[in-house]
Amino acid sequence: MKSCLKTLQAFFFWIPLPYIFDTEIIEVIINNFIEPTNSRIEAIKCVTEISSLEFKDIDDTNVARRCKEKLCFYYCLLINRI
Repeated sequence: MKSCLKTLQAFFFWIPLPYIFDTEIIEVIINNFIEPTNSRIEAIKCVTEISSLEFKDIDDTNVARRCKEKLCFYYCLLINRI
């Protein structure tokens, strides 16, 4: 499981932002991999990697705003899980 999360973390840079935020990938990471202690660090690194992505590549300001709002929601969800 750790290897998969590490690989996913390395590829977030190449995944289009709308795909990351329009799917349940962040929610799955937070809900399934934060509580088990053996995958917690890698899951937090994945969420950290997502939060460090830049939204300037998105041309549509509504899409960028929606992604930022979802990022805030997932951050709160992460804090509640921890």
